[in-house]
Amino acid sequence: LQRYQKFLPDLFIASQVSLKTADKLQFEVRKAEGGKCMRCWQVLKDVRSRNDNPPVCDRCAKVLEELAV
Repeated sequence: LQRYQKFLPDLFIASQVSLKTADKLQFEVRKAEGGKCMRCWQVLKDVRSRNDNPPVCDRCAKVLEELAV
């Protein structure tokens, strides 16, 4: 699973996924850390307001910048 860690949030439809080494497969659900992106609705640590726009994550900010060009 560690090889695919960056894809796990999308796979599990979750904001954040962390992996820990254990003897057996276990799941624990917790509230994600960070703010809610107003574009993708994920809760991420990199969410912030940019240029007087609603708060968005870095990934969405990049997409919005590309669309504005």
